[in-house]
Amino acid sequence: MTLFTREQVLSQLQQGQSLVRAELSKLDLEEANIDRANFVEAYLRGANFARASCQQTDFTKAILRFAVLNDANLAGAKLNKAELNNAWLHGTNLKKSEAVGVKLFDAKLNRLEAPLAKLNEADLRQVKGEAANFSGANFTKANLTQANLPQANFSGANLNQAIAIAANLPHTLWRQADLERVDLSHSSLVSADFTAANLVSAKLTGCNLTSVNFQQAELLEAILERTKLELTNFSKASLFAANLEGATLSQVDFTGANLQDANLENTIWNRVELTDCNVSNAVFTNAKGLTDAQTQWLKKHGALNVPN
Repeated sequence: MTLFTREQVLSQLQQGQSLVRAELSKLDLEEANIDRANFVEAYLRGANFARASCQQTDFTKAILRFAVLNDANLAGAKLNKAELNNAWLHGTNLKKSEAVGVKLFDAKLNRLEAPLAKLNEADLRQVKGEAANFSGANFTKANLTQANLPQANFSGANLNQAIAIAANLPHTLWRQADLERVDLSHSSLVSADFTAANLVSAKLTGCNLTSVNFQQAELLEAILERTKLELTNFSKASLFAANLEGATLSQVDFTGANLQDANLENTIWNRVELTDCNVSNAVFTNAKGLTDAQTQWLKKHGALNVPN
């Protein structure tokens, strides 16, 4: 248990005193105003910050395992290398917070507001929550493996080299996001929107991409092996040298897309639109389901190994 009462902690903070490395487990600061407080390396396991105001508060390297921060305001707070494993952050405001290397394993993030947050190298494995807002946030090299974040907003976010293997991300927004070299292998991205996103060299192996919008997206050298592509929109997208080997394509729109040098070996086709698509040097070895008209069109426009 904490060595300080709520009143003692608030009194110290009002006097401008620091609580660096303080033992404050299970401390109750619900609805308190602790803006710009210093909790660097403090032990706050199971502490209650529900509806508290913690703007620009410093929690660097603090231990906040199982802490409750529901509806708290941590705008501009510092959480660098803090540990919030299994913490509750429903409705928490992390706008413009600095959380580089933060640990959020299995944290609960319903309605989390974290636009423009710095989450570089963060551990977000198995986080859960609906409708979280990460627009413009930085997730460079973050780990979102097995994250369950339906309806999350990643528009304009930077996920360069992030890992999100086997994640559940339906109805998510990724408009104009930077996902270069991201690994989303075996994730569910049903009804996601990647309009004008950068997915250069992204790994989407084995993903469910049903009803996904990749309009105007950059997928140069992206890996889409064995993906499920149904009602997927690639219109005006660039898939130059992309690898779609073994993918299943049903009602896919490649209108105006660039498939030059793409690998489409062992793909299965059903009602795919190729109007104005660049298929020069794209490889179709053992592709199945192509219509006679598509076969002739592909051969005429420079595709290779098109089955008869």
